[in-house]
Amino acid sequence: MDAADLPPALQWEEAVWWLYLRIRTQWRSGGMGGVVGLDYNPAIALMQSLCWPLDLGLELLQVVELELLSKDEDA
Repeated sequence: MDAADLPPALQWEEAVWWLYLRIRTQWRSGGMGGVVGLDYNPAIALMQSLCWPLDLGLELLQVVELELLSKDEDA
């Protein structure tokens, strides 16, 4: 991802964190294997209602998701 693609006025970290806070209960589980990732359907619906660019929004949300999943593995 190129930093030039991020809108400077948006303060993208705050926007992605805001999005994550609204969908933070939408995790998919793999049965006995535990959490496997976020359910992106609610995130997509929310981003569409706000006219956010889906490709960029999902890519940034995935960074949050992967970080949280890696912390779960470390525990």
